[in-house]
Amino acid sequence: MKATLMELIKDRLTIEEACEMAGIQLGKGRGNTRTARCPLHDDASPSFIIYLDSNRWRCFSGCGHGDAIDLLSRVYDIPISQTLHRIANDLGITTSEQQESDRQKQRIEKQRQERQKAQADKEFESAVTKAVHFLKSLSDELDKPIRACTTPWQVEKYADYIHLTAKIERILDDLVSGERQIRENGLLAARRVLFIVKEARGKQRDIDKTKTA
Repeated sequence: MKATLMELIKDRLTIEEACEMAGIQLGKGRGNTRTARCPLHDDASPSFIIYLDSNRWRCFSGCGHGDAIDLLSRVYDIPISQTLHRIANDLGITTSEQQESDRQKQRIEKQRQERQKAQADKEFESAVTKAVHFLKSLSDELDKPIRACTTPWQVEKYADYIHLTAKIERILDDLVSGERQIRENGLLAARRVLFIVKEARGKQRDIDKTKTA
């Protein structure tokens, strides 16, 4: 991510320095402000003010407002692109300095991306751990009535449990796989199972309430 010439100048140039370049005589002012006669019109009394904390200027007689670069562009009466090169020359901003700024921004961006990836990986592993715990608990819960079956009709009664148990085993295999995409698919499948189980348990609770009413 390259730093633009405008970004370099904005980091370096203050509104006071811009006024000095433009030949504007600043008054003392108050706090973080300074006043002067506006260089953009025939100003009989000071109607021009700069704000040191935000590096902005404003003319209260209608000339507008802006930042240090806008001011010099208006005073010099040249386009912003030409103003940037003129300011860069006055400030001694070199190509090597811009390149170093580019490299610094690239390093910062790379570090930010690495932190984001590390956080995403941490959250993913946490979600997988919770999913594995849930599926194993559910599998144990389903396995108990299946193991208690002693006749074919009892096995048939729990056919849905048997199918779900087999599905859970496949999902667990995917979750412990070394390939990230397979594990992500397994996590999605685990969440679908969780939704189905919650929905079924909710319906069962409603049935139980109806019976006891």
